[in-house]
Amino acid sequence: MAEKKVETLTTKQVAEALGTTPKELRVFLRASEHYSNAGSGGRYAFAPKDVGPMKTHFTTWKKEREEARQAARVAAEPEVEDVADEAEDVETSAPARRARKTA
Repeated sequence: MAEKKVETLTTKQVAEALGTTPKELRVFLRASEHYSNAGSGGRYAFAPKDVGPMKTHFTTWKKEREEARQAARVAAEPEVEDVADEAEDVETSAPARRARKTA
């Protein structure tokens, strides 16, 4: 009997279908609980039927990742009141004295 060859897609082909880069797709695959890691030096191979569900998972992951990045940016920005308080502290503090060098 002749074996039926199953068509597989590479990471590059799947990335094109998802509208992303192969690098970002691999980041998603490593972070996802839905796909097993290919292992050190391993390659991912996907069946065409995997693309539909992967697109759903990828879209959700990308949205959550962007929201987390945005929240981190907001948390890192000082509030306007904090900046004003720091400016007052600088204005009221005495300048540091410098030690004189003696010859």
